[in-house]
Order: sequence, then structure tokens, then C-alpha cells
Amino acid sequence: MIFNVRRLNVFEKITIRPQNTTSVESPIDIGFLLEAMLFYKKVVVISIGPSVLKQLFTVFGIDNITKLIDRGNLEVSYSETMYGIFSKTSDKGQQFHKPVTFTSPQHTFGNELDEICQKIVGKTGKGRRIASRIRGKIRLDNLEDSLSSSVKDALLDQPYIRSAVHRLMSIWAPEIDTPERIIFETEMGQDGIIVKSNMDYGVINKLYNSRIPASHSSISDAYILSSVSNIETDLYYAARNISEIASESTSSKLIDLRMVYLANRCRKSQESINSFQDLVYSKRKRIREHYNAGMLKIDEILSAIYAADKFKDWLSGKPFDADLIQAYHNEVTKETIIDKLPSKAVRWSAFTGAGMAVDAVIPTGIGTATGLGLSIFDSFILDKWIQGWRPNQFINDHMEKLIDDGDGDGN
Repeated sequence: MIFNVRRLNVFEKITIRPQNTTSVESPIDIGFLLEAMLFYKKVVVISIGPSVLKQLFTVFGIDNITKLIDRGNLEVSYSETMYGIFSKTSDKGQQFHKPVTFTSPQHTFGNELDEICQKIVGKTGKGRRIASRIRGKIRLDNLEDSLSSSVKDALLDQPYIRSAVHRLMSIWAPEIDTPERIIFETEMGQDGIIVKSNMDYGVINKLYNSRIPASHSSISDAYILSSVSNIETDLYYAARNISEIASESTSSKLIDLRMVYLANRCRKSQESINSFQDLVYSKRKRIREHYNAGMLKIDEILSAIYAADKFKDWLSGKPFDADLIQAYHNEVTKETIIDKLPSKAVRWSAFTGAGMAVDAVIPTGIGTATGLGLSIFDSFILDKWIQGWRPNQFINDHMEKLIDDGDGDGN
């Protein structure tokens, strides 16, 4: 069987999103668009709502847009679905924010296209006929609801959101000398995302609105979340179209930050996995190498995977830039209250406590006797029960056993 591998070549395709977000009449940089069409085999222009479509038809003319689409130079993608941050305030004054997609029944693609064409040609009937002719040449590509979930994950990623806000402040209010002192933290509440911040928006907006009119925008928690979420939308369209992406300058700078962050996170995660396995297995082969060398069976690895839930919960609770080996050492060596008690006293109180719990339900005295009889349990099992779960339990019981079994003699 022959597989055709899809590869994106240099200058094959680029997706352009609105670059002039402060302008309703000229959201696309036409000079950039023309330049792109000279170099790229195909240029995809995204119109979320009618403004981009109206600009294209007005500047190029409907016939030229139709010709460019037919020749494959241009692709116009229209979305009836818009994206934003929905904010609400609770009775107690707490603000909650949710990434949402929404549509307007009055502003469908068909209605907007009819209205644009009618205004351009100046005649209702002719405009409708032209709109009908070109409708099938424009791709209707509404945003998926799953995008909201991706955006939420990005907004709750603390290292990333912190870096993104610092970058935004350096662009919006460069007069602030130390943007790294800004605190902007997010957490998931019952009704949406909660922001904890030390930002003085009164001061910041005096600087920001000296360049961007307040009639266009002012900085707030919701505006910051919306600006960061736009990056996920840009990347969504780039992936959807298998293309490069061009957006407004602020978004482009955040895209750079996002891609570097994701690359560093992926690299750091792999380095942590390798270092952790080197610690556990010393100089022996890692699990991947053991399996690829035919020294492990798939069922043996699956058995460990099925038992790894608590271990993975522990891992996922660490920031991506954490020192995993140090975190592991701290966890397995930390002292509990139980560790400070004499061993016999611990066992006595634990076992008699178990018996008293039975007596509380069935007051016969049998429970206390049963509790005293529990001393036949292995003390190792008791220690686990008293101290709670620790990551070394999974390592000792499952990961080390994998390689020992694979080695045969444990060497």
C-alpha cells in the first residue's frame, strides 16, 4: 500500500486574519495581501462577519475576486460564528469569564452577502443575482465549539498566561518600566474563570488610550483574556488550513511567544522523562528502549499504565518547568505527623481506632477486639496506609519491576 504524505512546502499557503483590528472599513492590509499573492501559491483570507468581505469586494471588485478564487490564487473563508469572552458579575461582586462562540440569526452569511453585493452594484435584483452566483465560491467555515475548550486550557496555563500578559503590557503600555511585577493569575471557578490581578486599569488605560481611542477598546480582565484567546483562534485557522498565519502585529508577537512556549514545554517534558528514568533505572535501558529491544511485552507495560493514575495526577500537578527529580525527592522524603510519633504508639492508635469505629456502629465490644487482632498485618502495609500515597510506591511496585522483569536477572 502506498501512502501519500501531505507536506507543506515553502510559500505554498498562508492564512490572513484581520491585521487592522481598530478599523472596521480596512481590517485587512491590502498591500500585504497583494504581496502575499505574489509569493504564495494560495492565500486564504478569513472573514469573521462581513467587514473583511465588504473590503475585498470594494477594493478588488466582485469580478476580480471571483477570478482570483477560480484561478486558485485566493480562497475566502467566511464564519458566521464569532468568538469572545463572556463576563458576568455575581451577586457578591465576583467576576467570572467564559470563552464562548456565538452567532446572530439576523447576520447569516446569505443575508450579509446579499446586502454587500446590493450596496456595491447599487441595485437590489442585480446584487442578489451576483450574490447567488458567488455564494458557492466562498467557503462557509464556522468556528467549532471545541475551540472554547482549547482556549480555556490556554487561559488557565499559568506560566503561559503570565508571559502573555507581560508581553501585552510591554506593547500596550510600554511606559511601564517593570511589567514583570504585574500579577495576573487565573483559576477555574464554578461559573467560569476568575482573575486575580494587581493591575491598576485606571493608570494603564490613560497610557493605552493615548494611542488607541477608548471608543475602540480599553484594557480590562476580559479584554486581556480575549486578546490571549485570539492567539488560539489564529492557530486554529493555521492548523485548519495547513498554512502559515498572518495576523495583526500584537497577535503575531503573542503567536511567537505561544510557539516558543509550547516548544520549550515539549522539550522540557521529554528531558524530565529521560532524567527521571535515568534516576530510577540507573544505567539500564529506559522503558522505550527495553520494549523496542524486545525485552518487554506490551501486556506488562499496560499493567503498569493501568496502575499509574495517581502517579500521573502527581505529575500533572507540577508546573512544566519544575525540577521533577527534586520534586520527587521532596515528596518521598517529607516528614508527616505520623513519622514523629513512636512506632508502637502509631500502630496501637491506628488499630484500636479501627476497632472503635466498628464499635461505634455495632456496640458489642467485638470491634475493639478485632482492632487489636489487626496487629498481624504487615507493618509495611500499615505504613503505607498511615502516610498516604507517595510517588515512590508506584516506582517501586511497577516501574522498577518492569525493567527488573525485562532484564531477567534484574541487572
